[in-house]
Amino acid sequence: MRPHLLEICILVLVGALTYLCATQAGFLAIDDVGMVQNITSNSYTLGGLFFSGASEYYRPLAVISYYANASFAGTDPFYFHLVNVVIHIANALLVYWLALVLFARRDDVNLVAFLAALFFLVSPLNSEAASWVSARPDLLCTFFFLLAVVLLVKVREQATVRSMFLVGVAYLASLCAKEASISMAAIAPLYLVLQAKRERLKDAVLLAVPVIATTGIYLFLRFGRTLSVDKGVKSVVTGAVANGSATTPPLLDGVGAFGFYLQKLVFPFPLNFTILRYDRPVAYMALVAGCLAAAYLLYRHRRDTLLPLLIVFIGIVPAVLAYLGRIPWTPFGERYLYLPMVGFSLLVALALSRLKRLPRIVPVACVMLLAIPTMARVALWCDPDAFWKDALKKGPGLAKSHSALGAYAYEQQRYDDAERYMKKSLSLSEEPLVWQNLARVYLAKKDMKKYEEAMLRAASLSPHPTGIYQDLILNLMSNPGQEGVAGMYRKAVRYHLLAFSKDPGYVDAYYYAGKLCLANKEAGTARKYFGIYLEKAPSGYYRPFAQKMFDRLSAGAT
Repeated sequence: MRPHLLEICILVLVGALTYLCATQAGFLAIDDVGMVQNITSNSYTLGGLFFSGASEYYRPLAVISYYANASFAGTDPFYFHLVNVVIHIANALLVYWLALVLFARRDDVNLVAFLAALFFLVSPLNSEAASWVSARPDLLCTFFFLLAVVLLVKVREQATVRSMFLVGVAYLASLCAKEASISMAAIAPLYLVLQAKRERLKDAVLLAVPVIATTGIYLFLRFGRTLSVDKGVKSVVTGAVANGSATTPPLLDGVGAFGFYLQKLVFPFPLNFTILRYDRPVAYMALVAGCLAAAYLLYRHRRDTLLPLLIVFIGIVPAVLAYLGRIPWTPFGERYLYLPMVGFSLLVALALSRLKRLPRIVPVACVMLLAIPTMARVALWCDPDAFWKDALKKGPGLAKSHSALGAYAYEQQRYDDAERYMKKSLSLSEEPLVWQNLARVYLAKKDMKKYEEAMLRAASLSPHPTGIYQDLILNLMSNPGQEGVAGMYRKAVRYHLLAFSKDPGYVDAYYYAGKLCLANKEAGTARKYFGIYLEKAPSGYYRPFAQKMFDRLSAGAT
């Protein structure tokens, strides 16, 4: 069955109208700002992105997309959000295409395909992935996952070298966007083998080969040439064994998390950016109900429901592993259901298509009603103050929500509010970045004593404190205070040397210390520091000047 141009145009229009407001949102204080700073301050090579392995996340394709965004349109958040919305609409069109291929034998295939794509497009549960710039890996991962699945379904009974190659390329691209699509390694073989006719079983097995092989290639790329397991995988393995609550073993905790995600698929409300916990009894009941429903569907409608159910149930597994490994900053995330939503959308469309006695406009209208809460949620993303207050209301124990509200209050020059929110964040979890932000508040309030204390605390917590000390010195030099210029010079020297004690690679500290002592008319001390710099930095950038000053001071010049 061929796609209808009118249905495609309607989907594009509905998607554009539903997410029109998303392009007006700025960068979120969590992850977005840091992502932009990394993209604009670092240089990347394709070899470095794809072949250097992973420290915690391996998502080279996502990095490339962000870098392309910044290269072509700068750091205007409008264009970052626009790309997200375009990818989300494209994913809805791929769901439409997948349904056309998967349900090609049905008389109502066009209705089912349109309903599935429309539900995926306007579902409130997908609003987080589509509205948050930092959730683009989920969008890209699902885009290429859908391409791979469509190709698999189209050629499932006739494997060719070309089709196997294309499936492998699409699947690898999906994995290089985000690891969540590794579920394909189980989905594809199970679907191909279980749905294949006996005489076509060989073709089904052949089509599963590129998926398994691609998974191996991805793992090799992720672990690097040394084949060392990265931090992300270690966290998952450790968490799966050791985590859980004081009263719940890890296995039961993971089962409960699985049930929670099933429950969230069926009933996503209340929408929440900071989900910290779940109701275990309800989650267990949701899991039992979901398993019973899946068993019934497989028994009665296996041909149509096998693939959607595999996408839902296996697609949730990576999200549960991330929860057990405590990898993300929030235990649960609505964005983690973006890929499983593909399967759930197909199931919803099949269910609605059974309302044959009703005019076709009725199920379409029912799905369209979901656009109302989705648009409301997208609008909330455009108001940082309202967004973070909503997050705090639903998850008051998350430190990052308080710090984000503090950052927004700082931007609005509401310094007292900013100080209050950041102190609350620090009472929940001490983070060096939050101490730095609190220091900026004190700097804006001209309270140099508290500014200095906050920066020193940030430096003591940071694994890379040199930049913090440098900022501290720069701002203290600009605001000498009661100590006077001479006292400030001595303090600056002390902080440079303190930075070197924590970062032995920062040998320039001795050069700067020498210059400060020279400016403070402490010739003997200046000569000592220039001498140490010359000894420790045989090829240092400042060596010519340091040598010149050392020679002059040694000759008795001041």
